[in-house]
Amino acid sequence: MKRLIGLILSLYSLGSLAHPILITGKPTPLVTHVGYFTLPDNYTQKGRYHFIELGGVKWVCYILERPQLNELPTVTVIIEENKLRVPWTCYRYDLPFRT
Repeated sequence: MKRLIGLILSLYSLGSLAHPILITGKPTPLVTHVGYFTLPDNYTQKGRYHFIELGGVKWVCYILERPQLNELPTVTVIIEENKLRVPWTCYRYDLPFRT
């Protein structure tokens, strides 16, 4: 019985990895400061992610890590918003994402 439950959970987790994450819009370039970044004044968040461009590379960022994306190149970006600095985990825009 334990093996059956383990198999079902394994298949479920594999299936969830196969679904692409839908990304809309164009990446937002960040404003660079010493030790942190800010978002442009006209920025509006779309969805549960932030689609940014940093150093000519597109990244999809989250406040919390996404274990299902750990195989992608990752950077941590410090964003200041309302005088609070928050680390974002950013994953290189790649195959798991679709626009």
